[in-house]
Amino acid sequence: MINNNINKLPKCRDMVNTVCESHEQFRLRRINATIEFAMSNNKSLKCWEVQRIAGIKSSYYKELKGYIDKRLKLTGKLTDKGTV
Repeated sequence: MINNNINKLPKCRDMVNTVCESHEQFRLRRINATIEFAMSNNKSLKCWEVQRIAGIKSSYYKELKGYIDKRLKLTGKLTDKGTV
């Protein structure tokens, strides 16, 4: 309903644009939250487990696999087999 009349509500439009995140940002936030939760609970994760727990579709996983690998490596616990 708001999207249909967004041009009539410039203050609302500006607020929505500043508060809303993109789909990509949402996926990255879920990935980061999954890794942080696993770290705080001393759990091991593989890349595909991060995908499953974060709810990332396979079509997006191919794009985000490098980011997931990078995030897991930043934890300092990444092994050759891709686990934390």
